[in-house]
Amino acid sequence: RLMPFMADFVFKIFDKTGNNSINFTEYLKAYAFISKDRNREEKLIHFNRVFDVLDLDKDKKISKRELQNYFD
Repeated sequence: RLMPFMADFVFKIFDKTGNNSINFTEYLKAYAFISKDRNREEKLIHFNRVFDVLDLDKDKKISKRELQNYFD
């Protein structure tokens, strides 16, 4: 299945601390990388919405399990 692979791929690139969660700083860097062509206001709105959707337990981190749930 492709989707669990995607979660692993994302974590290999963006989980710089290696703790199986993407903290807000790591997410910010990842988002900046993938949204270069959006204007500032669009980025801010989209950025917050996406983080809130992915952070299911609202602990200000996106765990690997939360990302896998998103892709499932």
